[in-house]
Amino acid sequence: MPVSAMRVRLMPLMLLFPLLTAGCQHVQLNGVEQMLGHPQFQAAAKAAPQFTTDVLKKLAEYEYELERR
Repeated sequence: MPVSAMRVRLMPLMLLFPLLTAGCQHVQLNGVEQMLGHPQFQAAAKAAPQFTTDVLKKLAEYEYELERR
């Protein structure tokens, strides 16, 4: 799968995650673990290693900010 196609698939998830969890009173923030366990994660990491790393880091930052609230 081309890198641009992987970005198209992962970007909406990364952008929507904070919006979807912001209104919840109790949220289990384990998005990074969920992404690592996703069946297509290995293919994504192999196809776009730097992008995948950056997305996981950004997701971890968002989760940290939500936990601080």
